[in-house]
Amino acid sequence: MYSSEKTGAVDDIILNADTAHPNISIAADKKSFTHGAQTQKVPQIPERFDSTVCVLGSEEFSNGQHYWEVDVGSSIGWDLGVARKSIQRKGKLVLSPKEGFWALSRNGRDYWAKTDPWTRLELQEKPKKIGVYLNYQERLVTFFSVTDMRCHASKNEEEEQKVRAKLLNEKEEELKIRAQQLNEKEEELKIRAQQLNEKEEELKIRAQQLNEKEEALNKKEVELNKKDVELNWRRVHRYADNITLDAGTAHPNISIAEHKSFTHKTEPQQVPSNPKRFDATVCVLGSEGFTSGKHYWEVDVESSTDWDLGVARKSIPRKGKLPLAPKEGFWVLGFSGRDCWAKTDPWTCVKVREKPKKLGVYLNYDDSQVVFFNVTDISVLFTFNECSFSEEVYPFFKNSHKETTMKICSLRKEE
Repeated sequence: MYSSEKTGAVDDIILNADTAHPNISIAADKKSFTHGAQTQKVPQIPERFDSTVCVLGSEEFSNGQHYWEVDVGSSIGWDLGVARKSIQRKGKLVLSPKEGFWALSRNGRDYWAKTDPWTRLELQEKPKKIGVYLNYQERLVTFFSVTDMRCHASKNEEEEQKVRAKLLNEKEEELKIRAQQLNEKEEELKIRAQQLNEKEEELKIRAQQLNEKEEALNKKEVELNKKDVELNWRRVHRYADNITLDAGTAHPNISIAEHKSFTHKTEPQQVPSNPKRFDATVCVLGSEGFTSGKHYWEVDVESSTDWDLGVARKSIPRKGKLPLAPKEGFWVLGFSGRDCWAKTDPWTCVKVREKPKKLGVYLNYDDSQVVFFNVTDISVLFTFNECSFSEEVYPFFKNSHKETTMKICSLRKEE
């Protein structure tokens, strides 16, 4: 049996029979209802619940504060609260705020707030009456155990109403204070967020400044490195040698002019066969070998797109295809199409900022080092260190681009 009573600020709630499930029987005063075992014959209308055994109150609320009480008696299975007008009436109801329900429930010995997920409530005493307080503007629904409230009230009905009203007022004041605290906290968080945003902007500006400074330092470092390379390049010019080509080693398809220029011919030339001459790889050695000291020369490679330059041991094979690698006695740099390679084992890809038109080769025999310069942009392309020369080494020239000419440049020694 359920009922509501009007006491002071308490609303006079009555039940809307048109919404009642067919198993609900409503009393004549429209304040109590019973869940019957038999289904009643009632009109089938859109407002009526057809699956969940429930009923709505007659009055709708769209503002203000409202309070009512329900006598739940000895029932061990019930749900009470408020619901939106637009809730579904057909099929099983899902009682949760996102579905438009704010309800308190008893299921056997357990009491639940129908949050999502449900919240278990620990009650000291089983309530026989439940008070429901709705504050529409504050979006607040509060449930009271009227049984507990009566423990502190007079048995006199008028006194009981006063105590109940006082408790509600105190609760409302408490909620107002809490709301004020939350508003103050919200303002505090807004100020903090503003401070964090300002700090973030400061950090962004600082990061931008640091990035610009880093970029400037990197640019300065590149400039200094370039100057350092240029200085070293100028220094090695002091060791410029007058390199000439040894025609006796030239492949038959190489045509030599003035001892410094050589062209890769399509057709082989009539040349004497000798043990020193290369017969498979189109290459040629310099006339002079080195067993000590520092030496530098430059080669004009502008017209060729497929070449290898460097130094080679005197004892390298002259017949058959040559494996260009340090362990075979070669320390060379090669260019093929758009790619530049140091002929290490395995080969090392060399990044080139600008395609070389002239290549400088610096040999420091005593330090076991060979350095290759891109004379076009004055940069170091690659350095071989710890070279195991172990014998006399010669300048090495290879041109695989047919009908193109490469030339050893004439350099003036700096005193």
